Amino acid sequence: MHYSATISTRPYRSPQRDDQAAATRTAILAAFADQLGRPGAVELSVAAAAVTAGVAVRTVHHHFPDLAARLTAVAAHADEELGPLPRIAGVADLPD
Repeated sequence: MHYSATISTRPYRSPQRDDQAAATRTAILAAFADQLGRPGAVELSVAAAAVTAGVAVRTVHHHFPDLAARLTAVAAHADEELGPLPRIAGVADLPD
């Protein structure tokens, strides 16, 4: 005889865990922003961001799995921290 049981589970939600995850994400973004703020910076180092943020490299990859995700998040973080930059359509639109 074969019994099949359906187990209903409720989603696990923890406001404290959500806050911790948000703080971790913000620390990682701040580490990336710090990297880009250094003279001559040309790339984002996941390993360096992990050390600066005090997390594992795997955690950085969990929050930002690829370069596109990292760059998009850093740009959004900069907009939140500094306000959006004015959009420039081209070189002709730059002030003299």
